This record gives sequence, C-alpha cells and structure tokens, in this order.
Amino acid sequence: MVVVAIGWSRWEGGAIHQVTDDAYLQADIVPISSKVAGYVREVPVQDYERVSAGQLLAQIEDQDYRAVVAQSTGNAAAARAQLQVLTAQRALQAANVNAARAVVESSLAAVDQAGKTWPGNTPCSTVDRDRSTARTR
Repeated sequence: MVVVAIGWSRWEGGAIHQVTDDAYLQADIVPISSKVAGYVREVPVQDYERVSAGQLLAQIEDQDYRAVVAQSTGNAAAARAQLQVLTAQRALQAANVNAARAVVESSLAAVDQAGKTWPGNTPCSTVDRDRSTARTR
C-alpha cells in the first residue's frame, strides 16, 4: 500500500506540465472609461479588486476644469457689468434727448416771442414751418 501511495504521488505531482480538457474561467471584467479627458490623480482600488456600483475607481485632475469655470464666471460677471453700463448709457441718452427737445421748445418759444415783439422781422409762415420741422424730428 505504501508503494502505491508513493507511486501515485509521483505520478500526480511529478508531471512537469499538467493538462486538463474541461477547465474554464468565469469572470466579470468590464472595461471602464471616463466621461471627460484628463490626467488621473488617484486610483483608490487595486487590480482585480471587487468593486460595487457607485464606488470611486479613479480620480481625475480637475485644475483645468476649475480654471475654465472661473474664467466663465468672470466672463459672465463682465457681461453683467457691461449690461449695467449700457443701461446707464441708455438712460443718459434719453435724458440728453429730452434736454435737446427742451432747448428746441425754448428756442421756438423765444422765436415766437421775438416775432411778437418785433412784428415784421420774422414772417409767421417761417416760424410755423420751423416749429413743425423741429417737433417731428
């Protein structure tokens, strides 16, 4: 019996290359990729380690993305400031137009007054024509 046990052990364990016909491997290996491009900062898991859904697999450097966000925020603030400047300029232009209209009205009133004071210096048709032209502009 001892000879059979020793012989069996030599026959099983002594082979240089063991071969099997019915071996198979079952594994769940899934390729992964990121949604954004970038350099990997940290990989908190090891090769062939079991992971669960939602677990962090790799962390990407985010300095470039933070810089883009900061630049976009600055551009939005500049656009808001430009909008305020244009709104103020519009109000200023409206005030200038109103002031110019007041000057025109004042000038027309002065011409009317002058025509009444010195009759014959300014024909009424010229004053009326100038007044209607000034008011339509």
